[in-house]
Amino acid sequence: MQEKEEAALAQEAAEAERKRQVREELQAAKDFQIRLKAERAAEEKRLEEEFKQKLMAKFAEDERLE
Repeated sequence: MQEKEEAALAQEAAEAERKRQVREELQAAKDFQIRLKAERAAEEKRLEEEFKQKLMAKFAEDERLE
């Protein structure tokens, strides 16, 4: 009887550990996706700003030439 209880407790502990690991992995994946999204947004904003600066420089040059 005691062995069955110990086995059941060990099984419950193992299952709880597996669930904890799955939660940690899911959280890590979520955190990674959030960082990736933020990095992409920052890169897109940087490229947009770079394009805007080049366009403004071109307009200024065109204005100077006229």
